Amino acid sequence: MIELPQHYRPTHFIAQEFLPPREFNQWGEQGMYLFMDIRVLITADRIREFFGKRVTANDWKWGGRFRNRGYRPDNYYDQQQLSAYKSGSQHRFGRALDCTIEGVTATEVRDVIMNHQAEFPWIRRLEDDVNWVHFDVANVHHHGIHLFKP
Repeated sequence: MIELPQHYRPTHFIAQEFLPPREFNQWGEQGMYLFMDIRVLITADRIREFFGKRVTANDWKWGGRFRNRGYRPDNYYDQQQLSAYKSGSQHRFGRALDCTIEGVTATEVRDVIMNHQAEFPWIRRLEDDVNWVHFDVANVHHHGIHLFKP
């Protein structure tokens, strides 16, 4: 069993990459520790180190379009997005991250992760058939990484 540290500060990411603007503006860096599961923070760094390429989650701080690829609070979903809201979304609990990896397709990333599961001990699920990488650390009853459809 791999032991989790009591505290983890990501090496390759800052809080804005895990939080939407409103939560970051209210909580600052502390919001990353309050709302994100430590296993997601560690795994994001591990993916960056394993692939050796830039990993993009939220990029709103630099004028990008991604604002909700990490934590999504209950009140994030407005009426127009209500149909897309899933009460069990791992994003809602800070246990998921959507990202892209520079120069590598999402399919290639999923294949590499599936073939190197020991390198990513906390990933439990990968979303399949999407053009981004969604991983989560859901508390599920299976061993290894499970591919699921959106």
